[in-house]
Amino acid sequence: MNPLFRLGKSNPLELDDIPAPSPGDCTSHVMARFNPIWAAEQRRASPSLFRALLRSLLPQLIHATVCHVLYLAMSLLMPSMIQGIIQYLEDTSINPVNGLPYKHPYAGYMFAAILSLLTFASVTMLGYAWNVNIQLSTHARTIIMDVVFTKAMRANLTTTSFSPGDILTFATVDSERVFHGLTLICYVALSPIALVVVFVLVGNHFCLYSALAGAATMTLFLLSAALVSKWIGSCRAKLLEASAARMSHTQEILHGIRVVKMYAWEPHMTQSLAALRHVELKLLRTFQLVCNINIDLFVLAPIFTTVTVFAVALKFGEEGCVRSDETAAVVSLMMVARFPCNIFSSSVRYLAEAVLSCRRVQAFLVANGGDFEAKGGGSNPHNMTNATTAFNVSTLTAGSPSMNPPSPIFQLRDGFFTWTPHAAVDEKN
Repeated sequence: MNPLFRLGKSNPLELDDIPAPSPGDCTSHVMARFNPIWAAEQRRASPSLFRALLRSLLPQLIHATVCHVLYLAMSLLMPSMIQGIIQYLEDTSINPVNGLPYKHPYAGYMFAAILSLLTFASVTMLGYAWNVNIQLSTHARTIIMDVVFTKAMRANLTTTSFSPGDILTFATVDSERVFHGLTLICYVALSPIALVVVFVLVGNHFCLYSALAGAATMTLFLLSAALVSKWIGSCRAKLLEASAARMSHTQEILHGIRVVKMYAWEPHMTQSLAALRHVELKLLRTFQLVCNINIDLFVLAPIFTTVTVFAVALKFGEEGCVRSDETAAVVSLMMVARFPCNIFSSSVRYLAEAVLSCRRVQAFLVANGGDFEAKGGGSNPHNMTNATTAFNVSTLTAGSPSMNPPSPIFQLRDGFFTWTPHAAVDEKN
């Protein structure tokens, strides 16, 4: 399929075998676009990390949206081609003058050829659109991980309420939620628009009442999904808090494992971790249950909508409106509606989780002074050298006269220190 797959079939892959990313996908290029936007966003009355993400990735978001619009447009043309094929097959009228059929002998082949081209083009366009979406969401995950690690290295974690477990959750779980949220973000708006177009076409094929009844049925499912999505967001927030608490507690135990072993605290620590894990699993079960309810709603929505459309058309439609060609076109439209309907549930759920994760990360970024950019006396991780330390001389010489400047900084780089046991204290040590 590509050189990397062929190489992995025969040899174990090494780091050098993976091709380097393109310049536009490098972290430096992505952050160069995001940093000015985030700096301007922080000066607003109510800054939003999610809004800054969307603004920095706006060109890719527009590109992906246009590709998905083209896919949906081609999909909505397919039912008309199917209707044309059925009309061609059912047309048995004969010209009384020459005794030949009215229909062109190659009209059926034309409809079939156009349907084949539309199918191939739409599937190709959908694959390309998902490629653009994955690139967009990967850049968003890169941004989240970069700002979290940059803030963690430059911030004083002893004066903040965030633990190492929280930071690890931000860089892994929350960045993954942002990735999934931006992968499907286009269909938060495109799915309702596509469904509206579908029911307009249904009304054109059958009658106005059948289209309104189908739209009302679909709206009920959409409103139910919106309520379930809020429930999902609440469950996700509780689950993330439980996961962060468990990871933070695990990190603390690992850091003090020698003390735990020395005082034989293993049973107590095991019980505390088991309690945290029990709470997390309970919330995870609730979260999965709510997600399945959301998915089931949209799986059943096209089925009930199709039944409603045909029932109303047979009851209130004009006589003869439910013909075989019209029926085939409406059924095809309902099949097309399944994709935006089913993906709408996931897109809304993932978007809610992405917004929640961005709020959590933003709370960490604005803690202890806000901006994650290096301030005046802040340490820059890119300029650090090994064994570098800095401390205030006034803290070492208590009672000594003030020096000029008032708080000079004494730095030691690449230092190497030894201590002799039981040595007398003098100026050398």
